[in-house]
Amino acid sequence: MAAERDASPPRRLPDAEPEEMYGQGVRLEEEAFTWYNPDKWYPVQIGQIFESRYQVLLKLGFGSASTVWLCRDLEYVCGVFLDFFSSKPSQLTGSLPRKHCYVTLKVYETGHRQARNEELVLRHLERLESEHPGQKLLRSIKDSFELQGKIGPHVCLIFETLGLSLADIRELAGGKLPENLLKGLIYGLLLGIDYMHSVAHVVHTDIQDGNIMLSISDTTILDDLVKEEWRLPSARKVMGDRTTYASTGLEIPDDPGDPVISDFGDAQYGEGDFDGEVMPDLYRAPEIILGIPWDEKIDIWALGLMVKDPHTAKRLANVDADLFTVTSALCEDSVFAWVPAR
Repeated sequence: MAAERDASPPRRLPDAEPEEMYGQGVRLEEEAFTWYNPDKWYPVQIGQIFESRYQVLLKLGFGSASTVWLCRDLEYVCGVFLDFFSSKPSQLTGSLPRKHCYVTLKVYETGHRQARNEELVLRHLERLESEHPGQKLLRSIKDSFELQGKIGPHVCLIFETLGLSLADIRELAGGKLPENLLKGLIYGLLLGIDYMHSVAHVVHTDIQDGNIMLSISDTTILDDLVKEEWRLPSARKVMGDRTTYASTGLEIPDDPGDPVISDFGDAQYGEGDFDGEVMPDLYRAPEIILGIPWDEKIDIWALGLMVKDPHTAKRLANVDADLFTVTSALCEDSVFAWVPAR
């Protein structure tokens, strides 16, 4: 939990030289997207303070339409955090008046369709009151605001800071998710999806390893990241008044946290069937391939492909859009033959 207090002074920027300075010919991180337009991406600066409250400490990552930053909340201090499965305190900060909460800031590019939709879905989830245990396994919004950019406003969302995504872990582990890790996460994922479908009536439409993140039970790993950023500032590229930063990576934790379903930019909510193309090609359900109405079951399909392996998903994404070839591919690969034992 967190408690409000008088705002503390922001941290001074580090005096050390950055780890590396890239030249203008390098397309760094989000700049590598073919659709990248610097006028549509807000030039966040490390050390910057938004809403007189959130100080940017380092860059956590980026996506196709946003950048993600670790910030310090200058108004709130953190207390005891409960581990979801054990319901026991997993962290107690002994000097609360000096321990401010970390939060994650997501800054959307101007005018992107996912920005307003994600905020709308998150606010819908926020209004629900439920004792369903899966509610805590969906990422919740803490705050939102707008920044005025060069050609329009940027939607900004504030979240609790999470750790690695399953996509990060898959990459760090050599291309395959460790089976022992999956066994521990499947139950939580199913709880979260059940709450999302049965109580909130939300269809995520983009269940994939990049959108399943792990909670952080010990925020000292974030303390260490910030200390390292201040000791050796991250690599970057400077062009005029714009700085593009390299992201700071986490390592696979010894004690993975709980799975948290995140990124609701493409989610839909309401009862009944939906129409239209959704889902990335890699995880398309038969309903999407065949162009017929779909419902929450497409999330279960995507979960099955995610826990199976990426090779089956690639094969299914490449089949022709007819029922025979989809069914044949499923039977040949036995997509759901492998289900981790609890």
